Amino acid sequence: AGNRLLCVSMHGGSGKLMREGCMATRGCVVSLSVHGPQIALGDSRDGVLFLRFRPETRDFEEVWADPRARSVVACSLMDPHSAVAVDASGAFFCLSQPQHRAAGDAPAGATTISPERNLIGGEGFHLGESCSSILRGAHLLQLWSRPAAPSLPAFVVGTILGSLVSFVPLSPQEFELLSLCQRCLASHPAAAPLLGNSHARERRGLHAPAS
Repeated sequence: AGNRLLCVSMHGGSGKLMREGCMATRGCVVSLSVHGPQIALGDSRDGVLFLRFRPETRDFEEVWADPRARSVVACSLMDPHSAVAVDASGAFFCLSQPQHRAAGDAPAGATTISPERNLIGGEGFHLGESCSSILRGAHLLQLWSRPAAPSLPAFVVGTILGSLVSFVPLSPQEFELLSLCQRCLASHPAAAPLLGNSHARERRGLHAPAS
């Protein structure tokens, strides 16, 4: 890993690579994801950056930035406006451009574009293990609320201990229903967490990304 991002192209029929542009980052670049003209860059210091390459000026432009400084292990674009990533602590999180955040998803007071052009953080999930990679795929299992869907967009995270964890996007209604089920199970003596530990605090509260 280094701190220089290069754009190269094939030079005619010679098979040689020609450098089209270059950009220096403050941290080491550890992950890249491309969706059309949009580039998501994960580095060891500034988190996730959204970039665009300008052929006319032959340089990179920073379009959006992570609201937090964190060491990112891997990132992947969901679409041109949103990305998911995992950091060195094992936290899985989502970042989106403010104007493309779905209605009702953005936190209060975060519906306008900040002067720093910060991305908006969504819900996080702490895996409890150090992660090594993240890949986009499709989940073949059907959810009860979407029986007609042949597959669902999903992200698979690999950890250094060999675990594979699949994340599937949920609608707000599905999330609220599952949260209610979790609270009911936690209040039952047969399913209550040991020593009164809170699953929500462990997986979301302490490690949720700042917005």
